[in-house]
Amino acid sequence: MFIEMSDDVIPIAIVSTAMKSALKEYPATLYNDFINVNRERVMKERETSSGTNGLNDRYFSVAVDLNNDGYVFSGSVTGKRAVYRFDNKKSEKIISIPGHDSFSLKGDKILFPNNVKVKDRYSRSDLFYTDMKKRNIKRLTFDGSVLETVFGKSDDIFYTSFRDGINRITHAKLDGTVIKEWDFPMLNSIYSLTISKDSTKIAFTGNRHNHEKNIFLFDLKSWKLLEINIEGEQYSVYFQSKNELVFSSGRDGFIIPMKLDLESGKLIQLYRPQLVALFPKIIGDDLFFIAFDNDGYYPAWYPLENIDAGNVEKTDIIQITDDDSPELKQTLELKNSRFYEGLFPSLIVPDYRGSSNTHTAGFNIEGESNDLQRFYSLHLSKTFGSVDRWYTTVNYFDKSVLPGFRGYFSYSRDTSTVDEVYGIKKISDRFNTGFSLSGSFNGFFYILPSKLVKSSNHIRVSLGIGAIDENISDSKDPLVVTPEEKNKVFINSSFSYTTSFSFNPGSYYLFSDMERFSLNLPVVLQKSLFDDSRAITFSPVAKLSFLILNNGKLGFITKHSLYTRFLSDSYFSLGGHELGMEMLDIKSILLGGAGSTVTVRGYNYGALAGQHVYYTNNELRFHLFSINKGFGTVPIMFKNLQGALFFDMGTASNDINLFNKQFIAGVGGELKLYLYFIYRVPIMLTFGMAKGLTTKGEYNWYFNFGNSF
Repeated sequence: MFIEMSDDVIPIAIVSTAMKSALKEYPATLYNDFINVNRERVMKERETSSGTNGLNDRYFSVAVDLNNDGYVFSGSVTGKRAVYRFDNKKSEKIISIPGHDSFSLKGDKILFPNNVKVKDRYSRSDLFYTDMKKRNIKRLTFDGSVLETVFGKSDDIFYTSFRDGINRITHAKLDGTVIKEWDFPMLNSIYSLTISKDSTKIAFTGNRHNHEKNIFLFDLKSWKLLEINIEGEQYSVYFQSKNELVFSSGRDGFIIPMKLDLESGKLIQLYRPQLVALFPKIIGDDLFFIAFDNDGYYPAWYPLENIDAGNVEKTDIIQITDDDSPELKQTLELKNSRFYEGLFPSLIVPDYRGSSNTHTAGFNIEGESNDLQRFYSLHLSKTFGSVDRWYTTVNYFDKSVLPGFRGYFSYSRDTSTVDEVYGIKKISDRFNTGFSLSGSFNGFFYILPSKLVKSSNHIRVSLGIGAIDENISDSKDPLVVTPEEKNKVFINSSFSYTTSFSFNPGSYYLFSDMERFSLNLPVVLQKSLFDDSRAITFSPVAKLSFLILNNGKLGFITKHSLYTRFLSDSYFSLGGHELGMEMLDIKSILLGGAGSTVTVRGYNYGALAGQHVYYTNNELRFHLFSINKGFGTVPIMFKNLQGALFFDMGTASNDINLFNKQFIAGVGGELKLYLYFIYRVPIMLTFGMAKGLTTKGEYNWYFNFGNSF
C-alpha cells in the first residue's frame, strides 16, 4: 500500500489525507499501531498464553518453506541470514545464504531468489540453485524478477515472477529451461506458492484488482483458476494432503491458522488467537508456526485444537471466467509501449550537506519508463561559503540501445579567489559528456560447507569529450600580472573493474551494508585535442565492513581511496566535505555523479593538495535506540538513532612516494537519524563534530543527508 501510494511525490499529503478518509487513519498512525500497539498486545498475551512453546532466539526477515517435510525457515539474526530446521526443541542451521526473501529445500538441494545488478543500473531478483552435497551453484534465470519458488515432484521447479506489470507462474526444469509459463493479468499479486501431493494443482494466495487477498487454485492440466472466498485476508498456504489446505487467516485483528477441506468445504480453526501465528504447518499432533514479540520473530509450536469454524459454501469457490483465464506464454515482451511513457519524475529527494564553512543544497530526480528499458537521474546542487560552485549531472540509461548503455553529462562552475589583496578571481567552467557500456556477473561460492558468499563483478568502459574554460578577472592594480588562463578540450576514455563479496545482506539496525568487501580499480585516460598534453589517472577504492556484535548493533567500516595522476601538472585537494573539481570530473566519468564527498574531516577544503593523494575513512557505528514512528500526514517514518566514532587520515604529494610527506588526521563523532522518506526511500540524516589533529586542523560541525561515506 505504501509503495503504490508513493509513486507520485508531489501530491503525497493529498493522498495521505484521502487515505485517512478511506481508512479512518493516517498512514503514519497505521504504521505506529502495527509496530508499537500490536506488538505490545502480542507481548502481553504471550505472557498469559499457556501450552505454547517457542525458542528464545529472535530473527528478522523470516521466510518459511512449508513444502518441506519438516519445519524449515530462514531468518536474519540482525544481518547473518541463514536457513534453519526447527524440531520443537532447537533450531539447527542448514546453510547461510546472503540476501534471500524466499527459498525451497529438497534434500541437499536448495532454490533461492537473490537480487543481482542488471545492466549497470538496477537490481532484479533472479533464481539460483545449489546442491549442498556437490557444492555446485547455478543461476537459473536472468532478469527474471523471481518472487517465490518451490520444487516439483521430480527434477522440476515452479516459481512466481512479476515482469512487465504482469504476475506469472513458470514451470521449468532444474537447469532453468522453461517448460511452460502462464500469465495472470487479472491478479494484482501472487504469494506463498505450493504444489499438491499429486502435482496436478498449484495453490497460492493473492488478490484480484480491488479485492481482498484470497486463496487461489490453479489446475495444471485444464488451466482453470478457482478463487476461494474466505472471510478476512489469507496469507501463507500449503497442501497438507491432496485435498486439504492449511493457511493463516486475518480475522478480528488476529492472524489465525486454519485448515480447509477442498471436497466438503469445511473450515477448521487450528489454534486459539493467543499469538499471531504466521506460516502454520501441521506436523504430527502439533501445529508449528512463526510468532513474534517486541524482540523479533521466533519459531513456536502448540498442540492442535481443531475448532470447528464452519463451512465454505460451494458458491464461495469462484471459477475465473474465460475472459480472465490465465494465458500460456512462451515469449514475453511489452507491446505498443512508447519509449517516453512513464518517464515523468517518479522520485524527488532533497540533498544537503552543511558544515561550519561550506553549505551545499540541491536535489535528485529519478524516473523510469513503463517498459523498464529506460531510466534517468538528475542531480543539481549549489555550494556556497568557502567554496562557490554550481554542479549538475545527468545520466540516461537505455538498454534498448545496447546492453548496459549509459549516456552522461556533467557541468560545473567553480568561482575562487586567486588573490584577495588585488581582488583577482578565477571562474572555471567544466563539462564532460559521453557514453559508457557495462556488463555484470553475479554468483555465489562456498567458503565453508554450509556458508555461501555472494560475488559481484562489474566492468565498464566509456568514451567521451570534456572541456575546461577558465576566465581570470582583471586586477584592481594594473601593475599586477594576472595568472594565465587555461582552456582545454580533451578526449576522455576510461576502464573500470569492480569486484565485491557479500558475506551477509546487512544489519537490521545499521543503515549501511555490513559484512561486505568491495574493490574498485578505475583508470581514466585524457588526451588534448589542441596539443600533445595527456593525463593518466588511477583511482582505486577499497571498502570493508563487518559486524562486531552478533546482535547487529555494532559494526566497523573502513574505506581507503587513492588518486594518482601522471603526465599532468593538475592536482587533487584534500579536506572537509567538498571534493575538488578534478575528483568530481573523474567520478562523473566513471560513476555518473559525485558519490561520497568526504575526504578528511576536521579540515577545510584544500588543506592539502598534490598530484597524488591518499586518504582513509574509518568508523565505528553503533545503534542507540529504535523509534519506529511517523507523524500524521508527513510522509516520513523514523526508524532509529545511531552513533559513530571516526578517524580520518590523508596525505598528498607531487611525487609517488606519498608516505614520506605531510599528512593530516581528524577524529570526531556523529549522530545518525535513520528514516524513510515518502514511506519507502531510506535516508540517513547525519550530524557530526570533527577535530583536525595536525596543522590547519580545527573544530568544525557538519550536517548532511546520507552517511558520510
